[in-house]
Amino acid sequence: LLLIMMMAYTAAGEARVAFRAREHMPGDILASAGAPAVMAAAEPAGESRRRRRQSHAAESPPAAGSWRDIWVRILAPAAIATVLILSLVSTQLQPWRSARAVIQPGTADELIADLGIFTQLSTLTRSQFVESIAVEVTVVESIEEREALIKAAEKEALTATDAEPETLSLRLVIAAFYRTAADALPERRAEFIEKAREHTDRAIEIAPHVFESLRNDVEQAFAEGEIATIEAAVARWRDAGWRGNAPGLFDERLQQAQAATR
Repeated sequence: LLLIMMMAYTAAGEARVAFRAREHMPGDILASAGAPAVMAAAEPAGESRRRRRQSHAAESPPAAGSWRDIWVRILAPAAIATVLILSLVSTQLQPWRSARAVIQPGTADELIADLGIFTQLSTLTRSQFVESIAVEVTVVESIEEREALIKAAEKEALTATDAEPETLSLRLVIAAFYRTAADALPERRAEFIEKAREHTDRAIEIAPHVFESLRNDVEQAFAEGEIATIEAAVARWRDAGWRGNAPGLFDERLQQAQAATR
């Protein structure tokens, strides 16, 4: 809409300039187009110029001060400028507020409230928040604080998956978060491992042959601790051909898990 308005205004301005230019042409002393040459020669130059100006005055647009002139010179530029300013504000306000929120220190509640400022990238910011909690929660000494952090991260993870349920990286981050939460709160380990399995299976459905999803599947199997599940996950990872890029990645851990069950 903005582009069309600017083009229409430019075209109207060009047409007005072209019309005005016809009033004072270099050949002003000549007869108007289509008039016989004899009349141009017989008629005095001053009379010819007077007649031509009268003709142009009859054809010229309304004088300054008319509604059309006010629209072309004042209202149209003001409308275009207003639309331009509003469009710039609407497209730049969210990134500007988001950037300010990043550099300003605040409490945990303020940080969580700022995650959704830039809605176009809110899923990414929530994913980074959940990943950061997974890294830091195990070093928090207070069990109450761990529970509060995990609860906050769970809420943002749910919001993110509701917005982008098919995003592989998000599913992998949440699965890893729940495995870490299981270590941070051993009394809720079974609950968190089950939730991690849900996101692990969803990641496999989204990208069954991708290195990250298969590796996450193996990590989940090790977290669950069942030797049959571990062997099956490692076998799927090897069958996908990733062993050549990371030889022996899970061999030692698999041997330790097998030895523990003997």
